[in-house]
Amino acid sequence: METVRVHWSDHALGRMRLRAIEPLWVERVLADPELVEVDPDYPGRLRAFGRVPERDDRVLRVVYEPLQDGAEALIVTALLDRGRTRDWRKTR
Repeated sequence: METVRVHWSDHALGRMRLRAIEPLWVERVLADPELVEVDPDYPGRLRAFGRVPERDDRVLRVVYEPLQDGAEALIVTALLDRGRTRDWRKTR
């Protein structure tokens, strides 16, 4: 994905503070995801996944809504995905 202008929801910012997730990590995963999938609960949203070296290569899930034909994104939430981390470590 090319450089995308990021907008932050209040929910995302609050959750990121609670989970000690840096905005830079979210932007990095959004710019160069290892995997992108449609959110099964909200088809207008996407999930981008990527490893975070600063957090022992845990997998960060960034849920976002693409805006302006993909040139912008509204970050809905971000979390370290335990299940995905576990699955990806099995494939190493």
